Amino acid sequence: MLRSWISKKGIQADIVELTENEDQSVDMLKQGEIDAMLSIQAENSYYSQQLLEKYSFYSGANRFLSENQLNWLSEHGPIRVGYRDNYLAFCAQDKSTGELTGALKDFLSLASHCMQNGEIAFETVAYPSTSEAMAALEKGEIDCVFPVNLSVYDAEELKVLTTSPLMQCEMEAVVRSSKIRDFSMKGPVKVAVNEGNPSYESFLMDHFPDWNRVYFKDTAACLKAVADGKADCILVSNYRINSISTLLDKYNLSTVTTGTDMINGQCLDKGLHYECNIIGHTEDYYIGDAMKLKQVLINILGNAVKFTNSPGTVTFNVEQIKRFDQHCMFRFIMQDTGVGMSKEYIPKIFEAFSQENEGSSNKYGSTGLGMAITRNIVSLMNGEIEVESEKGVGTTFTVTVTLKVSDRSIHKDHGGLIPSEMCLLVVDDDPIAREHEQLVAEAVGIQADTVPGGAEALEMIREKNKEGQPYQLVLTDYLMPEMNGIAFTRELRRLYG
Repeated sequence: MLRSWISKKGIQADIVELTENEDQSVDMLKQGEIDAMLSIQAENSYYSQQLLEKYSFYSGANRFLSENQLNWLSEHGPIRVGYRDNYLAFCAQDKSTGELTGALKDFLSLASHCMQNGEIAFETVAYPSTSEAMAALEKGEIDCVFPVNLSVYDAEELKVLTTSPLMQCEMEAVVRSSKIRDFSMKGPVKVAVNEGNPSYESFLMDHFPDWNRVYFKDTAACLKAVADGKADCILVSNYRINSISTLLDKYNLSTVTTGTDMINGQCLDKGLHYECNIIGHTEDYYIGDAMKLKQVLINILGNAVKFTNSPGTVTFNVEQIKRFDQHCMFRFIMQDTGVGMSKEYIPKIFEAFSQENEGSSNKYGSTGLGMAITRNIVSLMNGEIEVESEKGVGTTFTVTVTLKVSDRSIHKDHGGLIPSEMCLLVVDDDPIAREHEQLVAEAVGIQADTVPGGAEALEMIREKNKEGQPYQLVLTDYLMPEMNGIAFTRELRRLYG
């Protein structure tokens, strides 16, 4: 594309690919190492959007198949879907029946009956790796591949189309439990990588390009490599943590969030304000389907971010509202100040592939399927989901589910500490956060004091030391007015070591 542009403009030039960041590239320009830097966006300000539309396919709100689509399905037969085997919770082949299981099965089940003028037949084929599925796609043996994580550039290079995401997830680093406090994603990291997974490679190149990759046969081999010290970590989607929990326990491995694709990070990227509040008392652990509950919450919060423009707000409130017979009822409220929905559309929001207007799929990258799956999951958990919305004002989703109380506690997990002999100081300018942290501490027997800022905390610590009753723990927020968490911690260490 660039060569075509240069030829069109009659420019004689040697093209050099710049791998440096913008500041380094500007320095190269100043030092005469290159003569010019060309930005395609400067010539065509709509280049990125055009590229996205060219290499990404979004379903529209029209729930009728066109005549051409009906003819194609009639001639072609079932749509052949290649998927990566042993990749739960997304997809896997049942060893006893040979049938597809996982989120892909739910998706295809809904998709097959979503059109009002015809059913769509699917045929699924399992492959040991994503790269083998992609090779089959190139040969024409299948029509599409699931799952993939390709950027627009990657899709262009591979000459494939990508749909909007079926679900959003967080990536977690699995590390040795003994090294969890020392693990840093900014330093030199050796990451274990599954062979034959271009989506994984793409994610690493986008988010952690400086990490050193070491390749292993499969996820089990990667986990064993981390346990043996041959790698520092392996990145795993949070949806897959449950499926590898036995191996995590066997090898004494723990998870650390990477901070990628998280709601707070998405809000920061869009210039939104994000609030997360835990209201009242909660237990340390509960028994339930953590993976499916996360899928529900991330999907709703992801939509809140997607449909809210800067300088809007996304709020997430969690509250235990009832306890009975070793069970607790939880209420999750997700509220945004986004575009909102009309009262006429609200009853249709949980219908598969439903969208309020034709333009939303291209503008926001939405398929209209996520809320249908969300409602099904909530129903399977014997819960309820409600929505209130006003056009131009925002939307509020309320999810209510019941979880079983676990006998497990933080105190039991961390033997050796005597909570009743400990005293905690909480430093946070948010009064709700202070109250919650105090409740959590006192629930396990730890006496807790709270202050709204660093200066007050230093004075409180000085008084306690004078009384001969020093704090054993100090928990501080980072973003605080006047003295932030880092400045407070530095001053605390300077004074008391």
